[in-house]
Parts: sequence; structure tokens; C-alpha cells
Amino acid sequence: MVDHRRATRRVLLAAGWRPGRRVDITAWRTRLEAGGFVMHQAAERFLAEFGGLTFAHRGPGISLARAPFELDPLLCLVPRWQAYPG
Repeated sequence: MVDHRRATRRVLLAAGWRPGRRVDITAWRTRLEAGGFVMHQAAERFLAEFGGLTFAHRGPGISLARAPFELDPLLCLVPRWQAYPG
């Protein structure tokens, strides 16, 4: 059986996360608010800890293969068809 806590921690550490990680979210908040979004406290806390991390893992999945992704809140400002060219 997989220990999901350890597996999750391993993936987070590989992406650059560290316990106590805090990044400045001012630029993200400014751009998102200009785009009509309102950022609440839970989103601010999440982005301060996890925003900007890039997960490069690939592999099989249950209904969809695992693919790399980035926790970049500004991607919501780009129409989906422009965010993923090709």
C-alpha cells in the first residue's frame, strides 16, 4: 500500500516546496484583481505556500496519464486554447 503522505511530500519537495515556504503574492494579486478576480484569504495562504511550484512528473494514471503542471494562478487569465499551444 502506498503511504500517500510520504509520496505527496516527496513530490512537493521535488517541485521546490519546503516546510514554511512563503512567497510574495503581491504581483499575482495585482494582476488577478485587474482581471476581475477577488482573492480570498484561503487562496492567499495557498499561493504563498504552493504558488509557482512546477511539478515535472509524468507517468500512468487511472483515467488520465500524469502530466507536468505548474501552480501559476495567472494561467486563469489566458484563454485555455492560448495557454497550451500545439
